[in-house]
Formats: sequence, structure tokens, C-alpha cells
Amino acid sequence: MDKHKRVCGRTRTPEDGQPEDEKKIYNVKLFVADTAYCHHFSKDNKLHCIHNNLSSDCIQVCPGVMYVNILNKTMTCKPQRDSGGHDPCTEYNCPFIKEGKTCIFSQFTDKDIS
Repeated sequence: MDKHKRVCGRTRTPEDGQPEDEKKIYNVKLFVADTAYCHHFSKDNKLHCIHNNLSSDCIQVCPGVMYVNILNKTMTCKPQRDSGGHDPCTEYNCPFIKEGKTCIFSQFTDKDIS
């Protein structure tokens, strides 16, 4: 299965919500931040699940990573890098980990689907 077809491709704009508090969750600096996975955000794309005390039932079911475009301040869901290197989910950013579950999307690879 082509992993490019598995991600949702949604874009989160400043109008959708991107409160300053979310920047703290991901240690956002000028050119670097921790990995923000698509499943950390609600299905409607407006809320960060942990920041808004939402359960894993409210996530966008998607293995993608939200990549930032610093020019227009949007975040777009794209496939995880083949080389890996993404930060693992933590109890501070992932509903699964906060609930004591294993996150099935962190460091997702083609080998994980069979």
C-alpha cells in the first residue's frame, strides 16, 4: 500500500486554531520543534486533543505528521519520513500514551501494515 495514500493530507490554518500553548507542547523554536502527529488533533482539525482534555476516541485516525509551512503558518499532514527520526509520542502530546495505551501511529512504517 502506498503510504502517501494513507495520510489524510489535511491542512490546519491559524483560523482553525493554533494557540500559543500548543507551541509549548512541541518545544517550538524558530526552525525546530518536536514532531506533531496528525492523530494528536481532533477530527474537526480545530483542537489539540491533550491540550483540550479529549480522549483517543476524538482523534483523526491518520499516521501522518503535521509539517509546518513557516511562510503561511499552516500545518499540513504528510507521510512520515522514510528515514525516521520523528520524536516519539508522549503523555503530553498523545491521547493514547496519556491513557496508558500504546500509540499505533508513532514511528509508523510500511512494515507495520500487513
